[in-house]
Amino acid sequence: MAPFHFVARPPLIVAVVVLVNWGLITHGTFAGSGDEPHYLIIAHSLAFDHDLDLTNDYADATVITSGTLQPGPHAETSHGLLRPVHDIGMPLLFAPIVRVLYPLADFAGRHLPAAVLRAAKLNSILIFRHMISLCMSLLAGLLVVELWRCFAELNSPAPLGWALLFGLSPPILAHSFLFFTEILSALIALALFRRLAFTGLRGRTEALVAGLATGYLALVHIRNIGLIAGLSVLVLLALWRKQIALRHCLAYAGGVVVFLLVRTAVTYHLWGTLVTTPHAPLGAQTSPATTATEVFIRFTGLLFDREYGLLVYAPIYVLSGAGLIVLRRTRPLLFHSVVVVAGLYLLPVLLPALNVHGWNGAWSPPARFLVPVVPLLALAAYASASEGARWLVGLLCAWQVVLDAYVWQFPKTLWNDGDGIGALFLSPAFPSWAEPSSAATFALFLIMTLALSWWLARLSRTRSA
Repeated sequence: MAPFHFVARPPLIVAVVVLVNWGLITHGTFAGSGDEPHYLIIAHSLAFDHDLDLTNDYADATVITSGTLQPGPHAETSHGLLRPVHDIGMPLLFAPIVRVLYPLADFAGRHLPAAVLRAAKLNSILIFRHMISLCMSLLAGLLVVELWRCFAELNSPAPLGWALLFGLSPPILAHSFLFFTEILSALIALALFRRLAFTGLRGRTEALVAGLATGYLALVHIRNIGLIAGLSVLVLLALWRKQIALRHCLAYAGGVVVFLLVRTAVTYHLWGTLVTTPHAPLGAQTSPATTATEVFIRFTGLLFDREYGLLVYAPIYVLSGAGLIVLRRTRPLLFHSVVVVAGLYLLPVLLPALNVHGWNGAWSPPARFLVPVVPLLALAAYASASEGARWLVGLLCAWQVVLDAYVWQFPKTLWNDGDGIGALFLSPAFPSWAEPSSAATFALFLIMTLALSWWLARLSRTRSA
């Protein structure tokens, strides 16, 4: 394991991420829209009413909603009570924070001089919004710290610089100030992945804590069930290789089961079901051909769609394909770990029978559903960058920095309307599934990306030789 010098680095990384985000959110954004206020309403109910009945909260939580927000599809009536359809893991974690920040923002908005509030263009709602954004930025900073530590484990050059590049680029940058579940999921998943793939579980207590953290992912969002499966497979593989003892594996499994049971109990209490909710039902069964077509649409859309595609806003991830090839050759165990966790996470995202919401995340920044595993793609990209053609890697980095600076200055370009008209200036160069673009266009982009990955991997092999 690579030694970590300069113990002040993690706080410095967090500080940089928070400062960059603070500068970004002083520009006009669409933060506080979409799913965010509804998650905060759940946190408000838990913090002040200590329950999951939202009947009064949409009207009472004026610092979140102005009292005008309607539940819409985000809450439904069950047994005469208004219940949240979203999973409660993140609101439960933030309830103590909301309990402190909500009255603080309300007090500031009512008692600060009106001239100061007008000059700063602030009110109670925006003060609270910025406080929550800064809390999410802290989580994003910790995620970048985990990225740095993973990169350092590979003993390749400039791990800190690369961690900041990925952490301050979409989609991590785009989601790092939003009250969505994806950044929290990514942080937990990467911290667990680093422990399982690099250092291993040391002791029964650590295994139990790791299991609890893994199971908690289901309470954050049921879509994370693929992450739970992938991380659990890593533990089973470690047991099979005799890297951990059976008692540690059982402790881990016990921790996972605890939160799976908690999520099941909450779901049953709210809806009388064990797994599914009004927000997360099972999709209709379709023919194999129809399912395969939809999986192709979702996979290519996540990568290339002009509004929600990863590579439109973050071309640096082009290096990920080559990186997987490099890892397979140089660090096969790490390669298998990345593929298992990322692949099992994507499985329920791509299958229409398990995910009725599609692939684009609706009103949100690009590649929302990739965020929980995008750090693993960054790990692969870093492996390629450290061995690939320097001129091409430098060109990709330079272009990524240009895009980062642009979306930092104009963050509203991170949101799209799903109408095929991309907000980013180069969007027309990419296809769109909202338009009658043919599958052949997406197939061409996919083939070109795979060919580029193969070529980069060949270059890295030549350089290594």
